[in-house]
Amino acid sequence: MKKIIFAFACFGIIGSVSAQQGKLVSTWNALESYKKGDGVSNLESALPYINEAVVNEQTINSTKAWWYRSQVYQFIASEKELHGKYPEAGIEALASFKKMNDLNDPKFKDWEDAVKNLMALSTTIFNDGVDQFQAKKFDLASKSFGLIPDINSIIEARGGKSPIEAKTALDNAAVSAENGGLYKEAVDVYSKLISKFPDVKYYNILYQLHKKNGNLDAANAIVEEGLTKYPSDKDLLISKVNALITSGKSGAAVDYLKKIIEQDPKNEVLYVALGQAYEQLKDETHARETYANLLKLNPNSFDGNYGMGAMIFNKAKDITDQMNALGYGKADQVKYEELKGNRTKIFAEAKPYLDKALTIKPDNASVKAALGNIDSLTK
Repeated sequence: MKKIIFAFACFGIIGSVSAQQGKLVSTWNALESYKKGDGVSNLESALPYINEAVVNEQTINSTKAWWYRSQVYQFIASEKELHGKYPEAGIEALASFKKMNDLNDPKFKDWEDAVKNLMALSTTIFNDGVDQFQAKKFDLASKSFGLIPDINSIIEARGGKSPIEAKTALDNAAVSAENGGLYKEAVDVYSKLISKFPDVKYYNILYQLHKKNGNLDAANAIVEEGLTKYPSDKDLLISKVNALITSGKSGAAVDYLKKIIEQDPKNEVLYVALGQAYEQLKDETHARETYANLLKLNPNSFDGNYGMGAMIFNKAKDITDQMNALGYGKADQVKYEELKGNRTKIFAEAKPYLDKALTIKPDNASVKAALGNIDSLTK
């Protein structure tokens, strides 16, 4: 009895292997028919055969099975007629190529053809990403672009040359994620870019991304990391200043801004930021000096004229509050007139700067509002 049972067991195994080989043959025939131009229906008919074969224990580690599967899905991905029905075809093709690469079967002799197919797949998936981006399907676009580096790694490991640069693909993946509001995904891709293609601009982008999403700790951390590698980068230093000002550390921001201005003494934005930092410190003397230096650099600077005018104008608010707090007695009336005279002097000093700012930007609502207040309170 034992011998009979053993014989049946062997028969079952042989039958199973034969069945799986039959599925591979059916897949191969379908692929050959497709390649001869017999229609895309051959690709669909191959799917159940090959997908069953690659999960069966007899053929799960067959390089030939994964090679056939990679071709089926790659061709499906390239056919517009089937693309909508099988949107994940490119991903499945890549997964099959990865499995082939991992198996690393020395008996497999078709790597030259496999690399050519991978190169074609890379272009197909990249173009899919472009189409998805234009259709505002940003999540899908980011995913498609993000596959390219994995494809490239196999191509290059097998002696081929990638048609799409990994950096270009990752840049597109990051921008797609940003446009789709996918904060975590965008951060992940930009972090990959920093790791694989170091560039100071990615630190500044990540800072803005973290700041936009309210993650100030992460924003500050990425600036600090960037400055350890690019200590003289002006944009990183500005980001550092913005982080300090946002955190209420204007004194430290002043020190940073002075350092940047030494490197770039004609950058008007830096003077505006320094003036604002001094204002936060309630250091009017140095704020005035900074805005004055900016106006020496460019008399037609809107920010310089508005910054100086607004700083002076805002001093009138405290005086107005004091005036409104007075009573109706004789002494209060005397004090009221004194304060009113002081406020008029402040307005007179601020007005030329605000007038100049309005000539530069005639539609600026803030300047118009300030000048309107001056006119109404000095009549």
